[in-house]
Amino acid sequence: MRFILAALTAAIFWVGSALAEYPGGLADYYEGALTIDGTPVAVSVSFSEADDGALTAKTVIAEWITYDLDPDPVRLTKTGVVIEGFYGGDAVLQRDERFGQLVGTIENETRDIRLHLKPLPAPPPPAFTEEAVTFTSTDGVDLKGILTVPKFGKRHPAIILFHGRGCGRRSLGEARFYARRGMAALTFDKRGSGESGGSCQDATHAQTVADAAAALSFLASDRRIDRRRIGYRGISAGAWTSQALAERAAEKRALPDAAFVITWIGPSTSIRQQQLSSAETYGRLAGLGDEEIALAQEAVRLLTDPEVPDGEAEERLLAIRARAEEDGWLSVMFAPDDLPDGPGKLGASFLKKFRYDPEGAFGALGETPYLGVFGETDQIVPLEENLEALKAAFEGSDALTIVTIPGLGHQIEHGDLEAALPDGTSFLKIDTVEPGYLIATQAFLRRHGFMPL
Repeated sequence: MRFILAALTAAIFWVGSALAEYPGGLADYYEGALTIDGTPVAVSVSFSEADDGALTAKTVIAEWITYDLDPDPVRLTKTGVVIEGFYGGDAVLQRDERFGQLVGTIENETRDIRLHLKPLPAPPPPAFTEEAVTFTSTDGVDLKGILTVPKFGKRHPAIILFHGRGCGRRSLGEARFYARRGMAALTFDKRGSGESGGSCQDATHAQTVADAAAALSFLASDRRIDRRRIGYRGISAGAWTSQALAERAAEKRALPDAAFVITWIGPSTSIRQQQLSSAETYGRLAGLGDEEIALAQEAVRLLTDPEVPDGEAEERLLAIRARAEEDGWLSVMFAPDDLPDGPGKLGASFLKKFRYDPEGAFGALGETPYLGVFGETDQIVPLEENLEALKAAFEGSDALTIVTIPGLGHQIEHGDLEAALPDGTSFLKIDTVEPGYLIATQAFLRRHGFMPL
């Protein structure tokens, strides 16, 4: 609901109900800059008032394309407003009486963070709809998400967004990125996450792929979607989901073939090979010696070799776990669900539930356009090995596009760091999404005719 706040006196005593039109009070929409240690970040803030008078501020930071921030509570003061929880602290803003601008600082113990907002007419509604959707996987688990669909045109190309390892909620910010450019996008809470049913901790690779197939079937049944132009984006372990779904779609007539596949920091080798390689590269990075790395790789082999009896594997894995815990490198090399933490818990290990080799998928993809975006310094999905596997799979084909992002590891953000300039000075690189991912994705989709705008 749109709201306006009026000034009662020259001292601007704020009240919590909609009493007057701007410029006499607070506007409902502002644009400006968040400045962190001198580095500006473009930001917009929309204020709204609920029926009970509660005020909130919805913030959009353009650089954070893949994120959708929740609204923050707003408190009125005699001189302005306080946006609670803004960028990790409270934004204490004063309102300039003459121009109606909001200016202030954000409480932070380590950085100088300032916010300057200027009132502007609110932008028009987006040229796409956002629809809450539910679809059901093969075991009866309901999965919930959001389908974004452009308002104009018919039979839209579409993309499904798949998560990496572990739990994961819908990526609404990224879905909007595609919708603004003329593509429909389906993003959903992973099994056991957000509003979806089931358990993400207990999910197997087969269940994850079944969930992906349910998403594809649901999307393909929508008459607004061109079922011949539905592709996938998988991040990290979501690459295996995308590859496996493409393989399944090629085998089942009820599912449309993959129109394209996009992977971000995703493996192109088997899960077993990826784990063996990352144990080596990540172990070296962590400063572990040959013996510790050999033990980590032994654990991978025990978990992925079907010829090793479970009892024998469990006994040895518990011994490796005890050794790693005693020597202080357990949490360095293993995720909490990598190794059994007691007798009878072998089946809960990640590598017991997730076994997959994408070789068959690459055979099924044929000339399907494929984009792989990698981090140059990725220790989890080592660059050279995965580039070689992709190039071998698509040898002689023009369908493959590879993009490597300099200086990036296994993440989609660089993190906050000081970036050096040629003259010896520096600036603060804010922790925002690396633009190379979406720039490469946009260029790829436009080149192959899937992104109309």
